[in-house]
Amino acid sequence: MRVWREVCHHMCSSHHLDAVQNFKARPDISHKELQNGKDQVVVLHLNIAPTHRSLMMSYYLSNHNITQPASTHFKTALESKCNYKKYFKDRIVPDIVHTTPENELKVIYSDKYEVACSGEIKRNWTDYQPQLGYKANKTDFYTLVMIDPDAPDPQKPVFAHFLHWLVVNIPGTKLHDGKVLINYMRPSPPPYSNAHRYILMVYKQPFYIFAPTYMDGKGRSRFNMTHMVEELDHLGPVAGHFFYVRHPDVGRLPIM
Repeated sequence: MRVWREVCHHMCSSHHLDAVQNFKARPDISHKELQNGKDQVVVLHLNIAPTHRSLMMSYYLSNHNITQPASTHFKTALESKCNYKKYFKDRIVPDIVHTTPENELKVIYSDKYEVACSGEIKRNWTDYQPQLGYKANKTDFYTLVMIDPDAPDPQKPVFAHFLHWLVVNIPGTKLHDGKVLINYMRPSPPPYSNAHRYILMVYKQPFYIFAPTYMDGKGRSRFNMTHMVEELDHLGPVAGHFFYVRHPDVGRLPIM
């Protein structure tokens, strides 16, 4: 089992031991998700003092029959974030996006599943549009783009880039006040395909876009994000994130 967590590296001193042993899982831990199985994501947020976190995590895992994975699979908050190495390794930069985003885009599905950068998540987590968090000036406008560069199959992405979501004129971080040009569509990789990459990028607009019909006559398939950024003089990306989703029946051949 792969565990993604947000914890600090501070160890509790000996005088904290009693507090740790008396620790109860609720309400101090927000238990995001526990899944037994290969490559499932677990996110544990500890709303407690940093000096208590390490021992409390060990206590929590042992009391919930969760085996701590090898260190190579145990992701800290820093390791679960996007960075230029991940963007290059997964062929996001420079193949799809010219430059690495300036900041991390936080992606939370169903109010509880916080997605680790480059992690693989369950398809049913993505049924509804996620909550997003990023650094922004409230007086500026932003554009959000979500694409699948692997449609319909990473080996033959003839529909790439497939547009899953496009919102312009977002004031600061108020996504609900932006102009939706393309409604959110959940990731839907076919069952005969490997996992797809799903990329979310936030760009800063130099001005308010008075062209809400920009996508008129354009479909979701073969969307050119680079062309849009250049045409509308967007800046950035100022924030970004990507993750993987595969069909739950991956490996089965399509019915002919």
